[in-house]
Amino acid sequence: MVELYFSNADAQQLSPLIDTAAARFNADLELKEEDKADFKIKAKQFVKIYGQMASIMPYEIAAWEKLFWFLKFLIPKLKIKDPDSDKIDELLESVDLSSYGLERVKLNHSIGLDNSETEVDSQNPNPRGAHGGDDDHDLLDEIIRKFNERWFQGWSATPEEQRIKFIN
Repeated sequence: MVELYFSNADAQQLSPLIDTAAARFNADLELKEEDKADFKIKAKQFVKIYGQMASIMPYEIAAWEKLFWFLKFLIPKLKIKDPDSDKIDELLESVDLSSYGLERVKLNHSIGLDNSETEVDSQNPNPRGAHGGDDDHDLLDEIIRKFNERWFQGWSATPEEQRIKFIN
């Protein structure tokens, strides 16, 4: 399998190319927003699938590898206008939030607290959820205990024994 490595010089050369492509995509291309969104979705799919397939393919196609790295850095810079954003803006503008705000009616006014002893009950006496039963048995502790028993027995061994066991 052919492996491609990028040096710092390669990365520096790739960056202006990505910036130029992103600027053209975001401003210069006269495409519909649906077409831009379609391209970005397909680019993401290629990066995802190629990233998975490259690890199991017996050979690599250099053009695909270059495309993978180019798109991987380009995708986050591609700006797509959400068609629903106008609806959200319209909704926010239709609500007069000032009518729901706090209003200060007195200056230098303090709030006094009652000095009597008070007790507050918790809203949920079982913060982990309702598991039922009265026992103090914690399911997470049991899972961790079993995991440790299975995978980490004998870790009191010497570092050399631990290394051999870990390698095996």
